[in-house]
Amino acid sequence: MNKIENEADKYKKLPIKDLKKVIKGYKWLLFANSDICNFIFTFLCILIPYTILVKFSFFTFTLVILFHYFIFWRYLHQYKKSKLVSDGDKKEIEDILTILEDTLKVKKKHTTLNEGV
Repeated sequence: MNKIENEADKYKKLPIKDLKKVIKGYKWLLFANSDICNFIFTFLCILIPYTILVKFSFFTFTLVILFHYFIFWRYLHQYKKSKLVSDGDKKEIEDILTILEDTLKVKKKHTTLNEGV
């Protein structure tokens, strides 16, 4: 068995409710790979210390936006390809998610068949 199947096997025996929570967690990890999530995360990493340390004004806020865009977004994200979840991990997460969603469908079908009996 490979790494992906081992990871999915850890969760296959869980009850439906817990399996849904695991699937939501993996879907959040897929969202963490998106550009919008990375943009918001890096912007908040700049904005929160800024609001604590600096007096708020339109000019300084504009400087923060420009600093974020040119330093964090353009350099770190687009050139260095730094993300919360890497592209390689994204592929593994998609595979695990497919296995778990199929398992959930089978469990739901099995549960509805048992309730009908």
